[in-house]
Amino acid sequence: MKKNLVIGSIIKYRWEEIEPFFESFAQSGFENCECVMFVAHMSEYTLNKIKSFGVKLLPIPPKYDGKCIIDYRWDLYTDFLRDKQKDYDMIFTADVRDLFFQSDMFKFYQRHKKFLGVALEDVTLSEPCNKWWFVRRFGEADHEPIKNERVICMGTLWGTSEEFFNFSETMSENLKSDKYNYYEISDQPTANWFVYHEKLFNDILVTSTNQDGPVMTIGLSERENIKLDSNDNVLNGKGEIAAVVHQYDRKPDIVIKVVDKYCPNMNRYYYNALIRKKPGLFWRFMRYYYRVRKIGLFKALYITIRKRLPGGENFG
Repeated sequence: MKKNLVIGSIIKYRWEEIEPFFESFAQSGFENCECVMFVAHMSEYTLNKIKSFGVKLLPIPPKYDGKCIIDYRWDLYTDFLRDKQKDYDMIFTADVRDLFFQSDMFKFYQRHKKFLGVALEDVTLSEPCNKWWFVRRFGEADHEPIKNERVICMGTLWGTSEEFFNFSETMSENLKSDKYNYYEISDQPTANWFVYHEKLFNDILVTSTNQDGPVMTIGLSERENIKLDSNDNVLNGKGEIAAVVHQYDRKPDIVIKVVDKYCPNMNRYYYNALIRKKPGLFWRFMRYYYRVRKIGLFKALYITIRKRLPGGENFG
């Protein structure tokens, strides 16, 4: 029987920042599932904590230092799966810092024919931040006819092994192409361009929405539309427990519940940094200090300025 695979990439994070992902993964009942993470620039303590969950760690090659992980991760996944895709039944990739599991998401797709799964956000491509990402890569002319389509979020992607690999390979090749403008965070506009403009993968595409799917993306959702049950499980619009909740860190009260549920012994600095929606000067300084240490001064300044522009509240 083939295994399923959860695959991701992590760079420059401390354990407390990614603890909810691995704690929830361990508690969510995944069966016959392997977890592989590409890692770089993290402490031995953090690496050992991750390995304690049975996760296989692979080093990110030094040639990617200084590049945007959001885009080159598709190179990593493509190279890894080129000779291994036949070992797996289904594959799921996800952002690690802002996502947690509530159940084995693969069970929603058992006995499903070949497919590629994407999560739709509660906003369209006319939302300022997503529009900005798309237009700076593909231009206004390509954006205009699809501006009212729902945003496909690249923080999660899943599917049967061959279809996942084909998507990853196509992403990798496109992001390295000189045909379009390259900027950091180009993978999300590229995926939306594939599906809505070029009509790629549409014959095998399945979608998950916050209303009826197992994968919820709640960063830009109205808080009143996010329901919880008596055990603090996040429910989709049909009242079902979502298998995956992405971008939970944008909702401070949900952060509190996630930390209390999965990481009750979390260091108080990280706990306070996570839940303070409007932190005081000291906490803002400390966040900025750690951001500079993590990504460098100029990138930290860029993100700080971008977050203050229209549509930037969920940037960085």
